[in-house]
Amino acid sequence: MSDEIPFNNATPIIVVEGWLTDQPGNQYVRISQTQSFNSSEASPTIDNATVYTKSIGGDSMIYAFVGNGRYESSEVFSGRRNFSYQLFIELSDGRVISSSIERMRTAPVIDSLFYDSYERESEENPNIIETVYFPKAQIQDTEGIENYYRWRVFRNDTLFSEPEHIVLINDRFFDGNSPTLENEFTIFEYFQDDSIGLELQEISQRAYEYLRLLKSQTTTIGTVSSVTPASIDGNLTFQNSDDEVLGFWGVVSVNSAGIKIIQ
Repeated sequence: MSDEIPFNNATPIIVVEGWLTDQPGNQYVRISQTQSFNSSEASPTIDNATVYTKSIGGDSMIYAFVGNGRYESSEVFSGRRNFSYQLFIELSDGRVISSSIERMRTAPVIDSLFYDSYERESEENPNIIETVYFPKAQIQDTEGIENYYRWRVFRNDTLFSEPEHIVLINDRFFDGNSPTLENEFTIFEYFQDDSIGLELQEISQRAYEYLRLLKSQTTTIGTVSSVTPASIDGNLTFQNSDDEVLGFWGVVSVNSAGIKIIQ
């Protein structure tokens, strides 16, 4: 009996990723395809689509192909807070992908950014006690509105980008208050003279649920608390086909703050 496990080659599924922000720049969308489980090659990309966004009200923006499945807005622009947007992708075979309508909210200001610290034995030399720093932040949440937030955390302008670094919160327990957020950031390690950068994004509930499930599916595999594998539903569908689309396209409002660790 062979010990090899057969993997059937499934039909490739289109994957879409991208965000429209309220920060001026060349907004982007990336379109790729899934591939077989045991493939060692990079994911194939879709390079001949027509991509554009529309605001509910009629304004549209074309995204031009720039390489490696990436499409960028044909000019610098930013999404407008309190406006709603939708993504459209027209494939060369006539199929059309559209996103759900996403409304851009207004991210609160980061009222204050500071840091705390703890001491531990050095990982390189147990005879040395080192000081590790982590961020603490305070925001002013909007009262009476259900808000969903994502934090992106930077060290010396480099983003912490592993799945476990996805930080998501909602205001269920502090609606309308100005909480000091600490526990969310203890996994991020900084040292003397490092710069801390925090980016607060206000996202939709649908984006929050997508990212929450994405994080749980990618960070617990092989652990005792592993989550049962499940489909990660995004917000994209074919208008004229029953084919599946993976990924998510959303809109985010952003506020940022930074501080340098000086003792």
